Amino acid sequence: MARLELTFADIVRAICLRPKMYMMHGTFGEALAMLDGYANGRRLGNKGRSGSVFNPFRAWLAVRLDLKDGPQFWTDFRDKYGDDQTALDHFAEFWAEYEATSDKAEQYVL
Repeated sequence: MARLELTFADIVRAICLRPKMYMMHGTFGEALAMLDGYANGRRLGNKGRSGSVFNPFRAWLAVRLDLKDGPQFWTDFRDKYGDDQTALDHFAEFWAEYEATSDKAEQYVL
């Protein structure tokens, strides 16, 4: 039997596509927290890191979108798109781009 290999980008895409399937309300904040918790649980990213697996991504995204990288970043990101689902759609697209183009991004295979 063939083994199905998923990447973290696949998980991001699935959760962002149908957030209410995985969370009570399916908000942007819930999805971000769930994905960060998932990454922590799978021990993805730099083994010696502190903070979120999304910190390097957030810094990359801040430059890409010309947003201030600070405590309000994710609120500003969500507000830029007007609603949770649109923000999640863009989040998944940007994560895929980040993994594909960033020399610092790891291809997280689960």
